[in-house]
Amino acid sequence: MPFSPRRLVPWILTLAFLVAGCGAPAAGPTASGPEPPAAPATETPDAPATETSAGEGAGEAPAANTGAAPEVPPGVPQEARPAVVERVVDGDTLEVQVDGRTERVRLIGVDTPEVHGQVEPYGPEASAFTKQVLAPGTRIWLEQDVEPRDRYGRLLAYVWLADGRLFNEVLVREGYAQLLTIPPNVKYVERLTAAQREAREAGRGLWALADAASPAQPAPATGAGNEKAGARHATGTPALRYDPNGPDRDCDDFATQAEAQAFFEAAGGPARDPHGLDRDGDGVACESLP
Repeated sequence: MPFSPRRLVPWILTLAFLVAGCGAPAAGPTASGPEPPAAPATETPDAPATETSAGEGAGEAPAANTGAAPEVPPGVPQEARPAVVERVVDGDTLEVQVDGRTERVRLIGVDTPEVHGQVEPYGPEASAFTKQVLAPGTRIWLEQDVEPRDRYGRLLAYVWLADGRLFNEVLVREGYAQLLTIPPNVKYVERLTAAQREAREAGRGLWALADAASPAQPAPATGAGNEKAGARHATGTPALRYDPNGPDRDCDDFATQAEAQAFFEAAGGPARDPHGLDRDGDGVACESLP
């Protein structure tokens, strides 16, 4: 059959139609259709997380609020350390929380009558007074002197109250304690001496008991150096509370010089002084005691 161009016309038209149909998506209206809404995750206006300090923005935790140290009250020495009472042992000894640990504190310069072992006159009253003033949880301030601890490891301290009073002095002035001066801790010895004089003259506390007691009798001569002790303490020879051949004792174990002297002599003094009660070697033990 001879070739005729007319027979190609339908095929050309069909091919043109197919080509036009395939190209429609590229130029179709979908390119200018409505845009989908933006994802919410990209919209972060004024988010609270962006309102942080420079340190927190860098991943640093805020500093903890540890609280300020208790302010030192008026009248209390600035170097005194704050403490909290845990319990009262007796009139002149207590346990406190200080510097993050529990410490047993022996008050400097005073001695209250005993309540442990042998109960001495006015000992329970002195202990009750200290427990009343220094109830558990009471905030106090501790001031130390030259020697920070005694031979038993107890802190030696002056106890200051929140109202600015020196509790050691209060004990003596109210007649619950006697002066007990043991060098080198003598910072407030003059104040304590004046407080004891006032209590004695007013007949307060244990001084009322002393006034009611029978008249003292002269102390017997007991060896070299005791003339001085007899002149200071015409009270006779007291009964011994401790075994002279027993555990080591020091001056703060005794309420009076006469008691210490009797113990000193029973232990061999003045020729021997195994307990070290006669520091200057003059035959008189614990001369600082009343």
